[in-house]
Amino acid sequence: MMERVVKEWADRYPATLTADEIADWWRREFAVASERNPNGFAQITRQQYAAALKVIFRAMGVSEEAVQALPRSRHIIPRSVTVDDAGFEAVFEKADDATRLFLLLCRDAALRSGTACRVTAENIYIDRGEWYIRMPTKRGHWTSVPLTRRLRGLVEIAAARSREGMTLLTALNNGVPLAANTFRERVMRLRKWAAEVHGLNPNWYMHDLRRTAAKRLYEATRDIGKVQRLLSHKQAGITLAYLTGEQSALSGAELEQALEARRDNHVRHDETGTSDGAGEAEVPGAVDTIRGVSRHAGGFSGRGVGY
Repeated sequence: MMERVVKEWADRYPATLTADEIADWWRREFAVASERNPNGFAQITRQQYAAALKVIFRAMGVSEEAVQALPRSRHIIPRSVTVDDAGFEAVFEKADDATRLFLLLCRDAALRSGTACRVTAENIYIDRGEWYIRMPTKRGHWTSVPLTRRLRGLVEIAAARSREGMTLLTALNNGVPLAANTFRERVMRLRKWAAEVHGLNPNWYMHDLRRTAAKRLYEATRDIGKVQRLLSHKQAGITLAYLTGEQSALSGAELEQALEARRDNHVRHDETGTSDGAGEAEVPGAVDTIRGVSRHAGGFSGRGVGY
């Protein structure tokens, strides 16, 4: 975060900008962000940004008064909203093909809405019969996510219609490019329609689809590492923020059962001299994108960080 702060300020503002001017600007920016989105993840980012600025100010020898002038934040409650199947399917069935692809890219592939609008056929590749999306993350690394069957069906249609460099959403929108905000507005209108006609909950946003994918994957696998790779987060703590909206108390019986199960597995391992899941993972080699460009695939390794 400190590296990001330094780079952004170096790119945007003159070297003569004083610490007081930075603090004043940041207070205004923080107030606007808090008013616009009091409980969202944007505020978490701003809180981390402010903490990084304090470290940088102190390292530069700025007065403690200027450091303390940076904004403070109350305890942040992350959104824990997920999208139920009924609400999603009602919107999906009413949507046109381009909006359907947008919805599936955000839910089934857990992409951010802005990233979903940049997917081209060149970002799709096939490895041993499995289809993947390979996209750059916010920090310049790359991450790969497997396609569900329904998403793959729309991707195949879009790829067949697209030209080189054309996004898949543009291909399904009759060649007319649209911004992410336009697709978000389409979904918003469909959410309102579903609420009026079917009485379904309209209070979800595109990023809630990403959170839905994360929670569903965790419920199915109980593997926080896989969820972190799906979301391409640099820190597992950010991933946990997606998953811990609703927390239940830990009982002694649950803890004892978990520890005893681990002990029993260890005893069986000592007796047999084997362990479950032994063996080296196969390293994938060069695979083809659907455009026929050879590329080394990491499968669902999600090397990308900080997404």
